[in-house]
Amino acid sequence: MSAVANNNTRVLAVARSAEAGSFFSVKLGRVVVDLGRSAVRIVQLDSDETVIEKTIATVSVWLFESSQFVEAEIAVIDRIVTVSAHGAVLVQGSVDACYFNQVSIGASEETFFLHHLMMTAVRKDSLTIPASKEFVDIAARYQPSAFARSDGMPHHHLVACNEGAAGPHALFSALVSAEKFRTALVQIGLHSGENLTNETWTRRADKTSSHSSRRMIGDSVRVSICFRGTWLPLASVIVDESGASADLRFGGSAKLIRHFRSGCLVCLESCPAAVVGNARYSMHDWSAGTARFSSAASIVQEGDVVTLRFARSRP
Repeated sequence: MSAVANNNTRVLAVARSAEAGSFFSVKLGRVVVDLGRSAVRIVQLDSDETVIEKTIATVSVWLFESSQFVEAEIAVIDRIVTVSAHGAVLVQGSVDACYFNQVSIGASEETFFLHHLMMTAVRKDSLTIPASKEFVDIAARYQPSAFARSDGMPHHHLVACNEGAAGPHALFSALVSAEKFRTALVQIGLHSGENLTNETWTRRADKTSSHSSRRMIGDSVRVSICFRGTWLPLASVIVDESGASADLRFGGSAKLIRHFRSGCLVCLESCPAAVVGNARYSMHDWSAGTARFSSAASIVQEGDVVTLRFARSRP
């Protein structure tokens, strides 16, 4: 946690200068929650985080009417911000962006005293398998800005463990290791191909190498995305610029994922460091620039959490 910088404090004060009342404010990225003497509200700042872009939700309530002490809770889950006090929900609203890596506090018009601040992150099991063993579900965060980063391998990693080297570069980041993901696919009856080698990676630029041109084999895998109760195809978030559809295969790479330690679960080419790869392209195709992908315009936004479902492809 850090205190609000002076310039931000002035901006918030100026933005509220025409309003009656005072606020104790909690800033979470572009989202600001105001706890006031007579109102509670959620506002969203512009992309520069300098002025209020819009008011998301507001409610008139005398928080301090019977006490000078208010126990308030702010919960942010999948772009839904909920403000509660003494166990009762006061106001709730959906914001455009909820990704943040810093929490700031400040006040306008009068002095407020912060008795204590507790921050809790709830970590659930990110991988689940139903009793029927028909599929594997993974909770993952959508991060198109990471996918497009110029350092590393841009537009290559589809899903990666956030603790692996590929995590900061993948379109989806998950709290699931490559080993755990591979084991789960075996548990639902998929068979891995195990046909790629270390040379598939190290000799990827050599068009004469039989290793660099190898395509991942193994059982075919279907990936679908659930966002706020709506199921979406993979093509709703990723675009193959050639117009081809992905041919995802369970390569497995049992020994290689331990060797590379990239944490890559799914790659968009036949990558030996990945558990699942796209047999449509070899690693030489990536090296030569033949394989070109970009993130698609989607209802899923930066920082949103989705469910990725992996199942055997239907014939």
